[in-house]
Amino acid sequence: MSLSQKISLATLVGLILPFGNIWGPLIIKIPKNSSEVKFRHRLIILETIISFIFFASSIVLLVKSMLAGYSISLIRIATYILLIHNILILIIAAIAASLYKSNS
Repeated sequence: MSLSQKISLATLVGLILPFGNIWGPLIIKIPKNSSEVKFRHRLIILETIISFIFFASSIVLLVKSMLAGYSISLIRIATYILLIHNILILIIAAIAASLYKSNS
């Protein structure tokens, strides 16, 4: 397995631990002169933006739910948003691993 595939599959840590999709690729050590530095940097930026958007929207909905007297519909929507986030983590990891495999 190539180093870039390990980096993209390390984003799957985000399925188990909060923000694991961001710090998971940082665990993999790579040489500074390697071409994977740019790949890892772009992947981490993409994952950070996606995680921020999904977690922020879920938190906003949960706060609205508390202010509305614990509205079940808002809590359900917030959990669906986090489910969609997990599905996106899977899709991004699969696409990143397969695209880099076809390039090398």
